[in-house]
Amino acid sequence: MLLNTTSFAAHAQFTQASVGVNGLTCSQCSRSVEMQLRKLPFVKEVSMDLGRTEGTIRFRDKEPVNISAIARAVKDAGFSVRYLEADIDPATVQLSGKGCFQFNGDAYYVSQPDGLTSGKVLRLQFVGNDYAPRSAQKGYRFPEAGACRGKNTYYTIARPRD
Repeated sequence: MLLNTTSFAAHAQFTQASVGVNGLTCSQCSRSVEMQLRKLPFVKEVSMDLGRTEGTIRFRDKEPVNISAIARAVKDAGFSVRYLEADIDPATVQLSGKGCFQFNGDAYYVSQPDGLTSGKVLRLQFVGNDYAPRSAQKGYRFPEAGACRGKNTYYTIARPRD
């Protein structure tokens, strides 16, 4: 008798991101950022809003998302990131007791990890020099570094998506 067993594991999946871009002053600037973002293999669609100087990025299903590459694409277009936020389904995330989760080989530290159990889609705001000013980190406590490891390490603030 042949026994065939298959196991299914939920994988974290970012669905979309919002990126604030410093210095967007014209449609050509906006187009430059859009074209750099569209080059990323995990990007499905980009929508730029020149008036609000930000963009919305939708991701391809089941494609690993590289957060650092998003920030790098904005910089390669000649601009800087004002903020970077990404939506994730908390049901696909297994948070360690140390306030972090691993996904696609990367480590994500979460301030306010209680939000990960809310059942609602979460918006993770990335903090650090490449993603937001240091002032965005004020008032938040992050888990101790080294609690989980990855090729890239990200610090985030979690909140339910509006």
